[in-house]
Amino acid sequence: MYKFRLQALLEYKKHIEDTLQGELGEIRLQLAAEERKMELLSKKEDDIKTKLKRLQEAPSTANEIIMYHQYLARLGHDLGRQQKQVIAIESRCEEKRLEVVEAMKKRQILEKLKEKGLQAYSKKLLKKEQDFLNEVAVTRFNRRR
Repeated sequence: MYKFRLQALLEYKKHIEDTLQGELGEIRLQLAAEERKMELLSKKEDDIKTKLKRLQEAPSTANEIIMYHQYLARLGHDLGRQQKQVIAIESRCEEKRLEVVEAMKKRQILEKLKEKGLQAYSKKLLKKEQDFLNEVAVTRFNRRR
C-alpha cells in the first residue's frame, strides 16, 4: 500500500488554504456590506439634491436651503469616507485572493508529487507482478520438460 511521506505537510497546506479561503469569504462579505452602505449614501445624496432643486424652485426660506446644503456637504464627506473604506477593503480582498492563489499552488505541487509517487508505486507493483508471473511461467515450462 502506497503511503505518501509528505501527507502531513499536504494536509497542513490544505488546512492553510481552507483558512485563507474562509478569510477571503469574510472579507468579500464585508466588502459587499460596505458597498451597500456606499450605495445608500449615494442614493440619499441624489434624493437630497432632488429635494433641494424642488425647494429652490418653490418659495422657501434661506435657512431651509442652507440646511440642505450643509446636509449635502455632510453626505459628500461621508460618501468620500465610505469610498476610501471600500477601496481599502478591495485592496485587502485582492491581497487575500493572492494569498489563496499562492496557497493553492503550493498544495497542488504537493498533490502532483503525491500523484507521481503513486504512479511510480503502481508501476513498481506491476513490474513485481509481471516478474512473478514470468517466474511462474518459466517454472511451469521447466517442469513440463
